[in-house]
Amino acid sequence: MQPFASRCTLLAFFAFFYLAGVRANTEIMNFAAVEGTLASALLSATANWAELSVVAPEKPFRVPPAPLGTPLADVCQESPGAPCSHELWLVLRLDDPAWIAYSRFTLRISWPASSPADFDIEVKSAETLFSELQKGAPGSGADSLPTGRRMYARIRVVDTGVRTPTADESHEHATPEPVPFIVMLEPLYLGVLPASVLPTVVFLALIVIVAAFGVVPSVQRYLCAVADEASKEIVSKRAKRE
Repeated sequence: MQPFASRCTLLAFFAFFYLAGVRANTEIMNFAAVEGTLASALLSATANWAELSVVAPEKPFRVPPAPLGTPLADVCQESPGAPCSHELWLVLRLDDPAWIAYSRFTLRISWPASSPADFDIEVKSAETLFSELQKGAPGSGADSLPTGRRMYARIRVVDTGVRTPTADESHEHATPEPVPFIVMLEPLYLGVLPASVLPTVVFLALIVIVAAFGVVPSVQRYLCAVADEASKEIVSKRAKRE
């Protein structure tokens, strides 16, 4: 019975994640929450960045991708934090009381398969980002606020589409359309399980339990009864022949 239940569980999980991946492309980054000093200069530099929090953990965006063939590592590398049309910076508010018990989180990007693109996700602590922003600039982090679990995400996009060639080769100079995508921030239960997946996992577990302790025993009893009847018939036929 246990091997049967285990196989059911594996098949159910594989089916769930396969079907979830059919609808759209996804990029996932799991990371540990890090507490850091929130310098006033950092808060000022990131004041206009979009935020993800327990109140608004999911938001849609549209970002023009970097030209086809551009290495992701080279996208928007001129100056960290400087305005660049091919990237998006987000503030991750992990210090809400509802999330304070979680030590690990996942940042997931989903975009339609009709928009060919590659995404790169970087998650930085407050101190790491502050040190990068201050490179080449006079220090201004002496005046700081209390520490907090506020982190920052950098999302870069590059075009991967193959366009139909034209006689005048105009496709080579065509500007790709902005890529629509959704970013979701979630805590990880037990450090591995996203919160949005938990209801589905519980539902699948209930199905496995019902199958293991309800359906399987009935089927086994029926099959045993059929086997007993077949065995009796065989014994009876042998006795008649003798």
